[in-house]
Amino acid sequence: MFSLHVGDIVPGIGIGTIKLGCAKDTIQDISSNFVVQELPTSWLYVGSDIKIWVDKKENVITQVLVFGGFCGKFMSKYGIGACLSEIEREINDFAYNELDVYKFKSINGICFELEDLDRDWDSETWFKAHSPINAISVFTI
Repeated sequence: MFSLHVGDIVPGIGIGTIKLGCAKDTIQDISSNFVVQELPTSWLYVGSDIKIWVDKKENVITQVLVFGGFCGKFMSKYGIGACLSEIEREINDFAYNELDVYKFKSINGICFELEDLDRDWDSETWFKAHSPINAISVFTI
């Protein structure tokens, strides 16, 4: 199964060699070693550390999500395993929760999923400081 492993995470643009807005054929040029799932409006290409959504109507990449062993970085320093509170301090903005992912008002085209800790927490500030990022997604704006 395809692994991306590294690449710059650029909001609204892409991750590594996978760019938003590129044709579906771009994925086949990179690798044919994906599991492909059909969703109502998209094709989902699944690799070992990446998922790529392709709009069925437009046949272009609309979202890229990385997880697991992916080692690339956002802002050259924040990747899988970092804590969201570190990014908040760096950009001087607070992440807000929208449908179980975290976004920033000051940065469009990126969201973060945090590990669901088994600890009983009641402070979102504590959660963002202690729960590591387990997935990062960039999407078209």
